[in-house]
Amino acid sequence: MATLSKLCLQPAGTTGDGLGILVAATATAGTATDTAVDTTNVVSGFVQLEKKAAKDSNCDGTVDVSDASQIKPGECIIYTVTAKNNGSTTATGVRVADTVPAFTSLNGTPGCSVTGCTAVVSGNAIRTDAVNLEPGQTVVLTFRVKVAE
Repeated sequence: MATLSKLCLQPAGTTGDGLGILVAATATAGTATDTAVDTTNVVSGFVQLEKKAAKDSNCDGTVDVSDASQIKPGECIIYTVTAKNNGSTTATGVRVADTVPAFTSLNGTPGCSVTGCTAVVSGNAIRTDAVNLEPGQTVVLTFRVKVAE
């Protein structure tokens, strides 16, 4: 069973109720396609947010290709949260944020894919610095959590 935690994406200077959420989960035993995906469109047709979860049983930062349909206590989950600018203009001040799920703890240092961007941790909250995304550009927040034993 996959549980997706709260996501937050807030492009500066945007308003409106163009929030759409699509949640999908896939689990194919024995392959690297074992993921859970949560896709959110913020300001329809502008910024798309996608969250993936993958099993890391050794907590070494390597995604397992074994059965990820069950994650046991003491094993890790690697989350990647990707924001993509699908619009035709620059999305300014984009921040990607998430929370460490219940019954897990942060394991390792979170990362941000854009040069000059860092991931900031405050309690159970994780977020990226504000970045500007050109049309077609993405920013990825990556973090790993360990399931409580």
